[in-house]
Amino acid sequence: IRDRVVSAAPAPEARPPARRRVRILVVGAMLVAGIAAVYVTSRPTTDPLSVGCYRTLDQNADIAILPLAGSEVKPAERCAAEWRSAFGVDVPPELITCVVRDGGLGIFPGKEGLDAETTCAAIGASTPRSGTYGGKTASEVRAWAGDVESAYIQASKKRDDCLSEAVLAALIRESFDRWDFETWTVSRVESDGDLRCASYSVDSVNAVVILVEDH
Repeated sequence: IRDRVVSAAPAPEARPPARRRVRILVVGAMLVAGIAAVYVTSRPTTDPLSVGCYRTLDQNADIAILPLAGSEVKPAERCAAEWRSAFGVDVPPELITCVVRDGGLGIFPGKEGLDAETTCAAIGASTPRSGTYGGKTASEVRAWAGDVESAYIQASKKRDDCLSEAVLAALIRESFDRWDFETWTVSRVESDGDLRCASYSVDSVNAVVILVEDH
């Protein structure tokens, strides 16, 4: 278990800056090339590599990131099983699944009287949807995403360091050309914390790879 504290949005001047705790529970391969240092979802939300468990109904809440690769357990069940060890409190009576701003899956406490779609929308997230992925099937997206993961790891090892935003963007666009992902695009968001390295996530529903910019 590794703990990492990153800065959240600035608090009012009368209070000290807020801190957001990110607890990353990792195993084996996720430690390769420092990938576990950031929340990266590099597979479609129908087949995620990891899931973020959020302590409260807020995208800036404390988060425990759990690996899902090779697991038959549903994301919400995975979070429920680790809730007490991650946050020190009992699991909420209801958990909902949202697609968060970086395109990954987030599990949040539900709100009584509200359905998942309304609750996710209230925090600026959306609910997972099924369907086509920029003209590609789910199996094609999985295969492409695996290729991108391998290229990301190899490039990081070759440089003996993580990748800059420019290098990562070039790597992603090259993968689009190799796999004929003509309708897919790249977008950028700024990190809430002090990330030295760029990371990425895949929003398969909208056929977008989201780069989290380095600083």
